[in-house]
Amino acid sequence: MNRRFLTMAALVLLVGAFVAAEADAAGSGKGEKRTEMPADYMRPNHFDRDPSMSFLSGTLRRDGLSGWRAGDMTVQLAPNAVVLGPDGEESVLQEGREALIMGPRFGGTILAWSVRMLSPDSGLSASTAGEVTKPSDVDPHVGELISAPY
Repeated sequence: MNRRFLTMAALVLLVGAFVAAEADAAGSGKGEKRTEMPADYMRPNHFDRDPSMSFLSGTLRRDGLSGWRAGDMTVQLAPNAVVLGPDGEESVLQEGREALIMGPRFGGTILAWSVRMLSPDSGLSASTAGEVTKPSDVDPHVGELISAPY
């Protein structure tokens, strides 16, 4: 009987210690839920899954029917891309204008999340045929041909 009593007492103490430890762990948060970070969160390369931002400055020019290029990079606009003029107001892409483009690069393409025109429209424009014109000094309503594609 003595042996049975000692075994039962040891079992009760063991269960009591386990329950007390669980109650202490649950009570330390005072009702707050405990959240743990994923195991790979603290690794230095945690952000490898996220694209890194790049900046590209160049003159915009058309590439085919609907594409754009700046320097040797193809520019694609993200669905929610923001295009701003030099004054900070909303604008549109314009061929022949200098622009600063921000977005992730993928090979020879930059996905533009933000485009900022760097200078006001200088009056110089490049037509789709490759002709470059500027306003005439004599009559501002008439353009003068600067260069032609031939």
